[in-house]
Amino acid sequence: MAGLVAASYEAYTRGGYWLDFLAPLLGTLAYLQGAHWVRRRRLRAAFGQYVSPQVMDQVLRTGAPLGGEVRRVTVLMSDLRGFTTMSERLPPEVVSAMMNEYFTAMVDVILTHRGLVQDFIGDAIMAVFGAPLDDPEHCWHAARTAVGMHAALESLNRRWEEEGRGPLAMGIAVHTGLVFAGTLGASRKKKYAVLGDTVNLTSRMEGLNRDLGTGILISAAALAGLRDRVVARNRGSVTVKGRSEPVEIHELVSLEEEG
Repeated sequence: MAGLVAASYEAYTRGGYWLDFLAPLLGTLAYLQGAHWVRRRRLRAAFGQYVSPQVMDQVLRTGAPLGGEVRRVTVLMSDLRGFTTMSERLPPEVVSAMMNEYFTAMVDVILTHRGLVQDFIGDAIMAVFGAPLDDPEHCWHAARTAVGMHAALESLNRRWEEEGRGPLAMGIAVHTGLVFAGTLGASRKKKYAVLGDTVNLTSRMEGLNRDLGTGILISAAALAGLRDRVVARNRGSVTVKGRSEPVEIHELVSLEEEG
């Protein structure tokens, strides 16, 4: 654009020729602005449904790296208990309505605490805290989310029981560690996701809730990030599938701010 303006000026001062540089200039500016708008629209359509509007705006404003990087995050996994039994005795349309209510309530809690909803796997939910944007409080936000999700389910259960649709239970695991975070997938289908041992261990931990009769389990790494902000009960060291060394786990009882 600068070259076009300079050429027009030289043509006028040296040869007396008028060159219309304004139309190409405006056309170029319009093209650049349109391309920028299309990029933002595509990013918001592909990514905005997984994070809160505030996080989405910050991603667009700061240009967070979505291509791929190794970063420290906190992963949360949740899974329902009693869903199979419930689905056997209730009509499919009722089960579908309940699950939509459940996912809506859980996602609202996750997004409120700066979480990224990565996946729905059946009735399970995987959320990430600390990606794609840096969040020094990702452990704390994940812990608050876990407690908030249980509170939201209790509220749903009270209404469902009044309607004769029976209660559901939920197990949650929270673990902190390094992951690979970035845009993954095929050319026809991509998404922002995190991968690594941290994700696998969180999934294994979540399955222990059923055996231990607990609602929220957190790893020693996550507890170290929370310091004295939670009340936790040591549940010992356990061996999980895929790991030779035992893993120390704790039951999250409550948040200190709740007394």
